[in-house]
Amino acid sequence: MKYKLVTEPYNYFNISDKSLIFYNTLDGEKVVSSDLDIVEYFSHLKANNFIVKDEEPEFALDFIGELINKFMISRVEFSSKTPVTFFENNHDLIINDLKKLKQKLTIDSLKYLKKINLYLTSDCDHDCTYCHKAYKQFDCCTKAKKGNIDFNQFKSIINQIYKNTEVTLFGGDISKHKDLVKLVNYLYDNKYYNTHISLKWDTISENTKFIQKLQSVIHISVLADSNQIQTINKHKELFWHPNITLNFVIENKDDYDLIQDNLDPTILEQVDYQLLFNENPGFFKENVYTDEDDLFEQTQSVKEIRTKRLLNSNFFGRLSIFPDGSVHLNNNDNQVSTLSDKTLKQVIEEELITQKSWFKTRQTVEPCNKCLYHDLCPTVSTYELFSGINNMCHYDLDLNSWHNN
Repeated sequence: MKYKLVTEPYNYFNISDKSLIFYNTLDGEKVVSSDLDIVEYFSHLKANNFIVKDEEPEFALDFIGELINKFMISRVEFSSKTPVTFFENNHDLIINDLKKLKQKLTIDSLKYLKKINLYLTSDCDHDCTYCHKAYKQFDCCTKAKKGNIDFNQFKSIINQIYKNTEVTLFGGDISKHKDLVKLVNYLYDNKYYNTHISLKWDTISENTKFIQKLQSVIHISVLADSNQIQTINKHKELFWHPNITLNFVIENKDDYDLIQDNLDPTILEQVDYQLLFNENPGFFKENVYTDEDDLFEQTQSVKEIRTKRLLNSNFFGRLSIFPDGSVHLNNNDNQVSTLSDKTLKQVIEEELITQKSWFKTRQTVEPCNKCLYHDLCPTVSTYELFSGINNMCHYDLDLNSWHNN
């Protein structure tokens, strides 16, 4: 009697030239094989979601039995309806809006803008060694692009976005913007409560009243280096306020140990670490690169994997506006517009159509698009874009296996 082998709709399946994986999103179980006969046998499954067989070959019996016992595939009668496949009904809202845009219909594109970084001024007297590098790796200040965003330009930007959009204000040295308090008050008075401001410790260490004035209405992120621990400890009471986070830029384990050993313990809970890629690949391989344990530490849901296939969750819904008026969807990519060229709505709709930045998935970059795990790995990061190393992981494509870091 003819029957079909079908994948369960909650089961993820992928296949490469050399191997295949079945992954159960309900319990996190996985079955991987590099047996080329099995890979060839299941190669039809990727395209059709089923294999019609009168009987299974001897070499595949144990493997098929394991998949059935782990609720990854089923044998069903040939005449029965094939179940919904894993990747159907994927993000209906976004996909429907993409179809409407292609048909030149109107959509509410601004709802997709979740976070906007506003670099208000490039004015800064500090000479941080990482000024032109760090802002491309994580959210922080920079004076890389010269200029100032004045109050009227600021209002024009803010009045285009929804009140639940996260707004973060950066410099240069943002304290040098002559209207900073006025800008913050405008946000607060108009109920843009999801607002943050980023300041260098050098800026506020000699003017603590400045930060105390702002901390009641806005979340403050303070960027610091390990060589500033002593002065930070002298003002530790500043960091007891729940609206303040202390971000240390570190490049190696020595930086981390120095902070852990010498920073006042009463403020350690307020500390986040920003790792800087700067000719230190060994440190990144140990602390950032993905290994097999990282990948399968927690069970990934159908929704999570579908999202990774469709868009980049690190970049989607984010954009930056710099003091020179340039608009970037990602700080590592070229500008997509200027404040005078296009509205934010136009910028977003253009990206939804062209899908250059927000939709940069593992399937779109080399060598990840050849990897068995590209839908399960974390999405492409700013570190990878900055360094040019797209596969920050411990998987060897040539050997087709994970290896120790």
